[in-house]
Amino acid sequence: MKSLAIRWWWLTAAGTALALAACDDEPRFPGHGLRSFEIRMSEDYAGEMLGGASQHIEYPATVWVDGKSHPALVSAAGATSIQETKKSFNVEFQDGYAINGSSDVRLATTIKDRSMLRSLIGYEVFRATGLEVPRAEPVFVYLNSLVMGLYIETEKINEDFFVARGMRIDRMFSSDGEADFASDFGSRLAVCMKVEFGPDDLEPILEITRVQTIGDETEFEREIFRRIDRESLVRYLTGARLLNHWDGFNKNVYWYALADDPVLRFAPWDLDNILVLGWNADPEVWAKNHLFLRLGRLPSVAAEVDARVAALLAGDASAARLRARANEWAARIADAYAADPFLGGGRYDFDERLTDLGQEIDAWESRL
Repeated sequence: MKSLAIRWWWLTAAGTALALAACDDEPRFPGHGLRSFEIRMSEDYAGEMLGGASQHIEYPATVWVDGKSHPALVSAAGATSIQETKKSFNVEFQDGYAINGSSDVRLATTIKDRSMLRSLIGYEVFRATGLEVPRAEPVFVYLNSLVMGLYIETEKINEDFFVARGMRIDRMFSSDGEADFASDFGSRLAVCMKVEFGPDDLEPILEITRVQTIGDETEFEREIFRRIDRESLVRYLTGARLLNHWDGFNKNVYWYALADDPVLRFAPWDLDNILVLGWNADPEVWAKNHLFLRLGRLPSVAAEVDARVAALLAGDASAARLRARANEWAARIADAYAADPFLGGGRYDFDERLTDLGQEIDAWESRL
C-alpha cells in the first residue's frame, strides 16, 4: 500500500496527466490483434522515465486499456531492462480496475528472449506442475506518441495475486542474484533477500541457513521440511528442470508463507532465460544454489522429481506440446512483432527465433 505522501503527490500531480487526456478521450492506436496499453503522461515525466534519470520512480498517468481510460501510477521496472531503451513498466491502476484480479501489473520486455514466447510457455509448464504462477499475455504498448511495441503483460506476485486465488499470505520474500545459500550467505542475507510482504524480518530464511549446517542427512531432511513445504519444492524443481530455468533459485523466485501455515512455498518469476542451451545446459539446473542442490539430491526428493518430470514429458510438457504452443502463440503475436520498432523491421527475424526455440526445446528434452 502506498504511503499517504505518495497518494497526496498522486492527487496533486495527476491533474497534468488527466488534462492531457481531456481533449483526447478515446484510444488512438492499433493493438495489432492484441490488448493494447496506451500510457499517457506529461512529456517531462515520460522523458525522465525513459532517460533513466529516475529509476523505479512512479509517475501519474492515464492508461487506456480495452477502450477505457484509467488513472494509474507508472514506473520503469526491472533490474536489467531498466537500462535498455525499451523499458519494462509497472502499471498500478488507481481506480479499482484490475486485469485477472490484479490492479498492479508488469509490462515486460523479456529482453533476453527475442522470440517473446518463452515466458508464455514457461508459465504454462510451471502451472502444469501445480504451482501458483502469474497469468501472462502478449500486449502492445504505447507511451504518448511513442510506439513501445510488443510486451508480455504479467500479473505481479503480490498480495493481490494470492487474494485472486482465494489465499491469504502471512509473509513473502524475494531473492536477488546472490542468494546462493553458500556458507557465508547468512552474513549477506540482508542484501540478498528482500521482505515483500509481512513482518519486516528475515528470520524464516535465516532459520533455513541454520538448518543447512546440519550434517546428518536424515535430520536435515526432517528439519528442512518443517520450514519448507515439500510439495511446493518438488513442483518447483520439476518445472525448473523441465524448462532449464537455471536463472531461478538464486533469484527470480518468490518465497511465501500462508496465513494459516508458516512453511515456505515457491512461486516462479521472470522466465525469459528458460530453455537456453550452452554453458548452463545442465539437467541439475539448481547446481548454482547450495540449498537447492542439497535438497534436489535428497533421494526421496530426487526420485519424486524424476517421476514427475517423466510424466509431464509424456504429456503437458512434451517437446511436441511445447512446440505446438509456441506456434499457437507465435500466430497471435506475429503482426505485433513486425510492428515493434525494437523487434521488427529487419532487426530480428521472427521465424528464425521461433525455429531456434523449437530446436532448443528438442535439444533440452533429449538431455532429460
